[in-house]
Amino acid sequence: MASSLPPQTIPPRGPRRGNANIATAGYSGSNASVCDPVTPSCPIGAHLLVANFDRRPPLRCGVNHVSDAMPHPQPVSQEVPRHARLRYATAMAAPTTTAPEPMATTMADRQGATPPTWLGRSWWSLLRDVFGGLRQNRDKFVQLFLLIAAYVWPPMVRRRVERLKTLGHIDVVPTVSQLLVAARDQMLLNAFAETRIFYDAQGIPWNFHNMRRFISGPATVLDPTGFHSPKQTLQHHILQTFHRHPHYDLVLLRAHENGLEEMQQQAQQILDGTHPHQRALTSLIEDGSYHARVGRDVAEFVKDPYVPPRQPPAGLVTDPHLMLGMEQFKDVRGYTNYASRLKVGGFGAFYAWFVVGFDATIGRLIRVKLMPKQVTFEACDPALLAKYYPKT
Repeated sequence: MASSLPPQTIPPRGPRRGNANIATAGYSGSNASVCDPVTPSCPIGAHLLVANFDRRPPLRCGVNHVSDAMPHPQPVSQEVPRHARLRYATAMAAPTTTAPEPMATTMADRQGATPPTWLGRSWWSLLRDVFGGLRQNRDKFVQLFLLIAAYVWPPMVRRRVERLKTLGHIDVVPTVSQLLVAARDQMLLNAFAETRIFYDAQGIPWNFHNMRRFISGPATVLDPTGFHSPKQTLQHHILQTFHRHPHYDLVLLRAHENGLEEMQQQAQQILDGTHPHQRALTSLIEDGSYHARVGRDVAEFVKDPYVPPRQPPAGLVTDPHLMLGMEQFKDVRGYTNYASRLKVGGFGAFYAWFVVGFDATIGRLIRVKLMPKQVTFEACDPALLAKYYPKT
């Protein structure tokens, strides 16, 4: 901080006056420490005294004895002008403390997430949690088989989409090719970036945790659309992974017979500690308070399946592109609307996912990326586009 007094207007003082002046700035006793001026709790007068009277650099926090750390200067015989004394007195009378600025919160804080209960455990014990026994691994293979069947037989997917349109959950019925390309945009251009920010805030290791998710339920990480998954996979996914609100996946469950009713039973089982996959699910969930909350969300949705989706908190992230994606894909209606506006066919869907594979393998080695960097703006809802990218 620059001195507020003229260079030659330094008041005289005796050999012990330095300590007395520093005490009037908010310090007492010979063991008081002189703080750096950038420290919020440091009285403003302390730095003015050290800078203007002693003409020495300000001492840093941690000096325990002022008189030892600061040799007494030679007195100067000039008088301080009245205007300088008034300015100095005003500075000394100012409050010595300032209100702390609000601490910046993380994405997890803004969503009300609590730390996972499994953090701090050994990696080997966390791996044992997800391997499972005979019953758990049988379920994994059944879900994987049904997922592959849906990929091989696209009419199965189309029937599920049409059922949701009949129930009034979506407005249009996109083609399977459009669903696949929209899923690429949703997952790799939006959800992955959002999830990485959340994992960093929660202290969750990205690669290790996703490997555990795959071991726990391979089918849960192999369906980008959600329409290819059997109901068992959707139910496992809802209990395995943090959701601000599981509205999207609960709507998908309505495409299956008894999907919601079974989901409500499983949500209660996880609270009672009797779920067949209890050990894996409680070892994977990224929010310590999630299972108690998701039970209420499921019950609310069963009571009213047309409850509107929960909006992402305003300013959840600073990137408008991520916020646009969060709102566009917050429910199945937004996802299918986006998909229906994409001008792609079978080859376009194949190329979209070929690019994903290329970037993850060869492209990573040669540092070349073919993936687009953002969602297709023309496919987004116009109102959302205007909200996050207003015309200037």
